[in-house]
Order: sequence, then structure tokens, then C-alpha cells
Amino acid sequence: MKDTMKLTTILIVVIIITLGFSPLFPVPEGMGEKGLTTVFIIFLGIVLWSTNILPSAITGMVLIVLFSGFRIIPFSEATANLGKEIIWLLVSMLIMSKAVEKTALPKRMAYNMFLMAGGNIRLILLFLIVFLFLITFFIPNIIGRIMLIIPICIGLINSMEKQNINDLGKIIIPTITFVPVISAFSIITGSGGTLYAVDLFESLLGYNWGYLEWLIAMMPIGLITVIIYWLIVVFLIFPSLMKTKANMDYIYEEKSKLGKVTSQEIIIIIIYIILLALWITKEIHGFSLAMSAVLMVSTLFFPRINILTWKEAINSVEWGIPFVFAAGFSIAQALNYSEVTNWLSVLASKYLSDLPTFTTVVILILALVLLRLGFVNNTMMIAAIMPIIISFASGTTINPLWLGMMSLIGSCVCFMLPMQTISNMATFSLGYHNFKEHLLLGIVITIILITVTLISAFYYWPLIGLGVY
Repeated sequence: MKDTMKLTTILIVVIIITLGFSPLFPVPEGMGEKGLTTVFIIFLGIVLWSTNILPSAITGMVLIVLFSGFRIIPFSEATANLGKEIIWLLVSMLIMSKAVEKTALPKRMAYNMFLMAGGNIRLILLFLIVFLFLITFFIPNIIGRIMLIIPICIGLINSMEKQNINDLGKIIIPTITFVPVISAFSIITGSGGTLYAVDLFESLLGYNWGYLEWLIAMMPIGLITVIIYWLIVVFLIFPSLMKTKANMDYIYEEKSKLGKVTSQEIIIIIIYIILLALWITKEIHGFSLAMSAVLMVSTLFFPRINILTWKEAINSVEWGIPFVFAAGFSIAQALNYSEVTNWLSVLASKYLSDLPTFTTVVILILALVLLRLGFVNNTMMIAAIMPIIISFASGTTINPLWLGMMSLIGSCVCFMLPMQTISNMATFSLGYHNFKEHLLLGIVITIILITVTLISAFYYWPLIGLGVY
């Protein structure tokens, strides 16, 4: 560990020294005079974000200052990214999720779905997957969704062990680790990384995703992936365990403790129904996703509703995220201003023009999967990598929007190693499954997701207007 830290420190020092002298280096043909400096700043950001030596927000601030200090982007323009509409949407959704968590609604949903399984282990696992997708509509934070369901699942696992139904944790805990990541890109508000990608598509490509449009494009990939995963787990990996019938007294007891549905739960449901309706009908009334979210989150503080206090709302937001977003947008601007975009386009035309599109995409996804091993947060990876990929795509015949969506999914593949993400580490530390079991199930769902994504991208997306070229 110490050796790794030492090597990382040396690497960062070398990058900083090289960055300092970068204005003196000869610039490659097709790149602007600030191009190499931009590349070194981005490389520094990738190293800092992937090693997590600094808090992600501080790294974001450093990048913004460096882009401005080297006169690549005016400081006023770089900091203006903090006011982007998409950040208002993210903050609104995090406050909304706090309101949901404050009520018993998530627990009530989970217990009711488990009871619908009637003690059938296969159905318990299936309804758990369905719940994790449904709760994504309410809570736009992967680790938040996982932390919400962990106590419920641990109670269920302990109850099963008392009935001599062992090893259930080997299935349930990896499932609550993997599924929230897949549901995150399936829904436009599923995570900070997804929201960042949405605004990046609008900034770089002028394409404005609609809520329903995104759902139609991405939800089938997520659902098909988890259904195949469920089938493989219950029929091939743990078939004997699935034959057991469980007693659901524990779930009945926990549900009874919640009491009757409260007025606050009803209000939250109504608010979300109105919000979803506003998002889906955006083309009619003209309100953006962020405007609708800000409007509805404001109702949480109205007299007689008053679900949250302002202090609770403030504490529910990870205020470092806007700085990561702002740095990501600054990377996209810097690539354009320094003409690195043009240089990447020339490289793409030179080296990829003769390669089949399928080969190019497979290489890209595999590269992203390997690169994801070094990032503990998908928002940071998407912020650092996606502007480069979209710029690179502009030099090929491939539709940059199509390739950008592929790279978004590829950036979310983080299932194989327990230490790969914070959420992986949180669930692995519970001790219900070992490294080998995590790796096995992680490889299975990675292969499924990549396969389903490739098939959907080449055959399904063109049918809904998202063509390869």
C-alpha cells in the first residue's frame, strides 16, 4: 500500500512538473498551442480522481483553476459551469430523496414486494430486483439506494438463517450491489453521472434528451440484463437453494411495525406522480427537467406539507458534486478551445477509419471496463472520459451521440472487484460473500451487460431513431 502511494505521488509530481513546462513543448500538428497543456491537466485530473488522493470536489476545483491559470478557459466561464441547470436538477433530486427516506415509504414498498413472493426464494430475489429499479425513480444516488435496502435485507437473511436457509446472503448482497448501478443508467435521474452525461450531450452535440425518450432507449437494456442475471443465478449457480420455501413471519412483523400509510407518504407519491407527468409532457408546457424538479421540491416546504426542514434539505446534498460536474464541463470546453478535439478527430480518421464499427466499439467498451478498475466513482470517470470519447467520435463516421451512450454504459461496468467502488466495498465488508463469489457474479453480470448493450445498440437503438451513423 505504501509503495503504491509512493509511486502515485511520484507520478503526480512528474505530471505537475511536465505541466509547468508544457507551454515550451512542440505541439503536434492539428492541435492548438494550449493543446498539450490541456492534455496534461486532464491527465492530472484523471490520476487524482482515480487514486482519490484528494477529495473529488477539491480535484474539480484544482482543474478549474489550472484551466484558467494557463489561460485555456476564462475563470468566469469555468466557474459559470457551477450554475448549470443540470446541477439544479441533481440538487433537487437529492433533496427529494431525503424526503422519501424520511418516510416509511421505501420500507413499506420493500416489505410488500417480499410478501408478494410468498416465501419463494426465486421470487424474493426477483422482487428485490424490481424494488431496486422502482426506488431509483425516487433516490438518484447509488450508495443511497444500497444503504437504504441493506438493513432490510440483513434482517431477511438473518430470519432465513434461523430457518436453516443458509447462503442466501451470497446471492442477495451481490444483487443489491450490482442492480442499483444498472438501474442508474436506465433512468435519466438515476445517478449524478447520468445527469452529467445528459448535459454533456446537450453542450457538445446540441442534443436534448427527454425523460421518456431516455427511458425507452435505456430501460430495456437494464431490465434484460438483470432478468438474464436472475435466471442464471436461480437456475444455474444456486439451483438447490431456490427450491426452499421460507417462512415470512419476520417480514409480516416488520411491516406491522410501520403502521398505516401516513399522509406524508401519500403526499410524496402525489408529488412524484406530478413530477413524472411534468417530465414526460415537457414538450407541451416547455418546462425543463430541472425547472419541474425545482418547482416540485419547493412544495416539500409548504405549510401543512412541511415534510422537510431547510436544514435537513441542506444536509442531504453532497455539495462536492457540483464541483466535479463543473470540472467535467470545463474539460469539455478546454478540449474544444485548445483544439485537442480537432487533433483527436484527425487521429480517429487516421487509425479507426478502416476498422469495422463493431470492432471499434468492442475495443472502446473493454478499454472502459479496464479503466473503470481505477475509478471508485462513475461520475468522476464519466466527467473525465466522456468529453474525450465524444470528441474522438467526431473524427469517425460513427454517430457521437450513439457512441457516447455506449461509453456511458461502459463507464458504469464496475462489478468485478469488491474494492472497485465505495458501494462494492460497503456491501462486501458485511461478510456474506467472499472475493471469489463476488468476482464470479461480477464477471457474469459484466458479460451479460456488455452483450445486451451491443445487441441493443446495433439493432434496437436504430429502430427508435438513435442510429449508428
